[in-house]
Amino acid sequence: MSLPKYLHSGMTGAPSLMGANGSVNALLLACLVNGFNTKTPTSASSSGSVVSLVYATDPGFEVGSTITISGATNALFNGDFRVITTGTTVTAANTLGPSGAVAGTLSTKYAALGWTRPYSGTNIGCYRQGGTSATKRFWRVRDNTITVDSNAYIRGYENMTAVSTGTGPFPTVAQVAGDGAGWFGSTNSGGPIAWKIIGTPRFFYIFSAVAGPTDPDLSIFASGASIYGTCAGELADVVTGDTYAHVCPGGGYGPMATWHAARAHTGAGTSTTVNTYGIAGVGTGLGAPAPDPSGDIRFSPAPLVFNTVVRGFLPGALGTYNRGIFDGLFTEGQILTGVAGVSGRLMVVRNNYIGDGKDEYALLLDEDWGDV
Repeated sequence: MSLPKYLHSGMTGAPSLMGANGSVNALLLACLVNGFNTKTPTSASSSGSVVSLVYATDPGFEVGSTITISGATNALFNGDFRVITTGTTVTAANTLGPSGAVAGTLSTKYAALGWTRPYSGTNIGCYRQGGTSATKRFWRVRDNTITVDSNAYIRGYENMTAVSTGTGPFPTVAQVAGDGAGWFGSTNSGGPIAWKIIGTPRFFYIFSAVAGPTDPDLSIFASGASIYGTCAGELADVVTGDTYAHVCPGGGYGPMATWHAARAHTGAGTSTTVNTYGIAGVGTGLGAPAPDPSGDIRFSPAPLVFNTVVRGFLPGALGTYNRGIFDGLFTEGQILTGVAGVSGRLMVVRNNYIGDGKDEYALLLDEDWGDV
């Protein structure tokens, strides 16, 4: 089971995304690997299914966010927990630990997604999937030309032994030259700018509001600023035996961009181009009114990823049969609750970078994205 974690630039202690070389890798290191906003509680206790953490001042953890607790003598209290209430006393869901005082020298922070960074260099990071069931592919990210072209560049690898040494690249250099696709940016006009990351140890989405106001305030996402939106990782619900259903951008932004999988589903050959297709027409919808006559907004798993066969689905992503999600019914970043067939929160997200059209969909924030 893998509940997604949602991190963004408006959180207390969040790293800044600046128009500077190395800024994207610093952001990825904090969000994928290390976490941020480390705070020390003065005491902690557990009662029933809730652990309570007391601080001298409000640590700034958001309700619904995931925090990591470490340093507890009883290992059942060490791990990732969802925040229920916040303030100088933070409560979090804990179904394992016994009631009573929680002993130890505790430390808390916003939880990282659970990836590792086994290799790194100057403005280069090589990120590897975490978890136990993932096939542990690598994604190499270089961001040493932000001050020139605003982009970080990414290439996936089946395996790596050093920061610039790997086998099974996807895309191959013949498919995309240099260090891979221009994948994600800050902006060469400065910063800080708004960003958000949603994902698990196997797959994540990343967004930044660029070519618009420079400000970490998330409201910028809904103000018409141009948005980079892209993702990387291992697909969900893959074809049986397919251990190469890992996608890496090959150009453009958003779910309708060009993608590459590590290999074909049979394991033969090298990097192969794959396509995305929204069951409900990501980017356009099927044209049904929103809401439909029943009063509901109808969501379905989308988009699927395929070449000669359906390789899998983008984890946690939903498309809609109703065109209203694309026509101003919702704002970008809006959190929906009470959606038919969805337990918990659903976040509307959009990629509308200049020249790349507009892809809009929604991401599950409180439901399982698949085994880790």
